[in-house]
Amino acid sequence: DRCTYCNTGASGPSPRNVVRAATDFLEHHAFEAPADEGPYTVAFEALEAAREVAAGHLDARPADVAFTRSTADGINLVAGAIDFQPGDVVVRTDQEHSAGIVPWEQLEREVGVEVRVVSAGGGDVDRDAWADAVADAKLVVFSSLLWTDGSRLPVAELTDVAQDAGARVLVDAVQSVGQGPVDFDAWGADAVAAAGHK
Repeated sequence: DRCTYCNTGASGPSPRNVVRAATDFLEHHAFEAPADEGPYTVAFEALEAAREVAAGHLDARPADVAFTRSTADGINLVAGAIDFQPGDVVVRTDQEHSAGIVPWEQLEREVGVEVRVVSAGGGDVDRDAWADAVADAKLVVFSSLLWTDGSRLPVAELTDVAQDAGARVLVDAVQSVGQGPVDFDAWGADAVAAAGHK
C-alpha cells in the first residue's frame, strides 16, 4: 500500500497466498508428518508434485526438470559437471548476467579455459562472428532474453550453429520463463537454467 516494487524478481514481497502455502506445508511437515506419513514421504511427494507442475508450465517431461537454488546455481552445476581441460573453449555473449560470466572467468583462472565473448547488444549477434567463435568450443552459454535491454536472441539458430560445431549449449532463460511461452524442444539446447520467481 505504501510503495511500488519494480524489481519483483529479486527483492519484492511474496504474494500472501505463496507465504500461506509455504507456511502450511512447513507446519504440516514439521508437526503432523512425523507421526503420520513421515517427513521424508511428505517432502518427496511435494517435490515430485512441484516437478510435475513446473514441467507442465514448461511443456517438458518431469524427468527433465531438476530443482536448483537459483539460475546461477543451475549454471554453476553445469559448469562443474563438465570435465574442462586447459585450452578448452567457452563462448558467451557480452550481455550475460554475472551468473553467466563468473563461472567461466573462474575456469579461465583455475583451469586455463579460453573464454570468448561475442557481441549481442540489442539482440544483434553477427552470425559469422558467432560461427567463428564456436567453431572449436566445448560449451556455449547465452541468455534467451537479455537482462540488459530485453532483446530476444535467436536461441534455436545460435544453438544449431554451436551444436553443429560440436559444442554443448547452456541457455540462461530466467528472463524468458514466465514472460511468455518457451519451447525448449524447439531451442534444442543441452541445458536450460531458469527460475520460478520471475
